Amino acid sequence: MEDEVLGIRQQLFGNDHPEIAMSCKHLGKHYRLTNAAKALSYFHNSVSMFERHLGATHATVAYALKSLGCHLGDMQEHESAFSVLRRAVHIAEGTLGPQHPEVAGLLLELAKLQLRVGPEGAEEGLLGRSIAIYEATLGPNHPTLATAFASLAHAVCLQGQLSRWAPIALLVVVASEDRGASFNHSPQLALRNARGQSLRTP
Repeated sequence: MEDEVLGIRQQLFGNDHPEIAMSCKHLGKHYRLTNAAKALSYFHNSVSMFERHLGATHATVAYALKSLGCHLGDMQEHESAFSVLRRAVHIAEGTLGPQHPEVAGLLLELAKLQLRVGPEGAEEGLLGRSIAIYEATLGPNHPTLATAFASLAHAVCLQGQLSRWAPIALLVVVASEDRGASFNHSPQLALRNARGQSLRTP
């Protein structure tokens, strides 16, 4: 069905158009879990088309690169994923500014990727900067910050390292229970202390 929609849009806009690039990006996300190779092809096509029509340093290219980089990480193509996500960060910093929430989101994706491949603790600088940007631009009680923590908690859980990030996992619970309440502890302080703490079992 989704491919048929793409065909209709190609009849309207042609095969090489920003609208087709956006459709390719959506199709990549659609096939990400069911057909990795097909999703990869769509993500690559999306990036290439956006670059041709909008320029290699346009913010939209950064968004497309984020989708591509995350998918490459899921495919265990870690070196390529790092390269793509770092390029996305560079573009976003140049077009949106280094303190933009979108930059924070890209740094979070880089941190999650770094968490997969190590070395241990290498992700903390990226996480610290991401959290600082979110706090400065959106405030410490913004839902986006809670979502970022939840995303991180999921990533560390998959890696079997949740105990290292117990304070951050607690912040997810606090933020989810009452989005309007202030955090009891600074997210950055929790990040610095996390490595020295562990969950204790009776």
